[in-house]
Amino acid sequence: MGFEISRVSCLLVALLVIAGCASDDDPASDAGHAGAGGDSGAGGGSDTDATTGEECFEELTAPAIGFVEIQRFVSEDGDLSVWRARQPGERSAVGETSPYDLVRVWIDSADEDGTCVTEASALTYTFGHHNWSESWTVTTAHAMYAVHEMYNNGPADPEEWGFVDTLEAKDESGDVLFTAELVEDGCESRPYDLNPCFTRMRIDMPPPGWGEE
Repeated sequence: MGFEISRVSCLLVALLVIAGCASDDDPASDAGHAGAGGDSGAGGGSDTDATTGEECFEELTAPAIGFVEIQRFVSEDGDLSVWRARQPGERSAVGETSPYDLVRVWIDSADEDGTCVTEASALTYTFGHHNWSESWTVTTAHAMYAVHEMYNNGPADPEEWGFVDTLEAKDESGDVLFTAELVEDGCESRPYDLNPCFTRMRIDMPPPGWGEE
């Protein structure tokens, strides 16, 4: 009886070893694979390559109630382009502050060949009072990018009021790769809505019949 039990135990151990080796060779078990939903590169979620921002954002739709706002930026030297999409979320907010969530980012530069990031695990968003001090991050396989959108209403002349947008890129060790001053390159919303793009340069127009009774 003892011999039979030992033989069965050895057989079970052998089967477990074989199964373990098979799972190690399974590509789907690779946590760094973008399609597997695991972390990639510098610690973010999956990202894909898109030739243009239009391709990255073409399938983006608004939630059932609300809108999605798309803001485009370029660096002052023109070497970097960044698009971000945000939409009102369900977090608590006070007064005239929208609890935005970041839902998509597209980056194009010498290091990011049209990188489109859609995974929530790679995107963060922190909103401020009146949405005048917004901070958000996007992590790709190359770097973590932190953007700050600060509305400056300090000058005495209201004509000089507006957003000051900055970007800082860091590697996976937290060392700063570079910083950039951003210039807004157009804002739009889906569907068209008056609430998004506040004090921004709108590039979309109301659809025919919009606002009519």
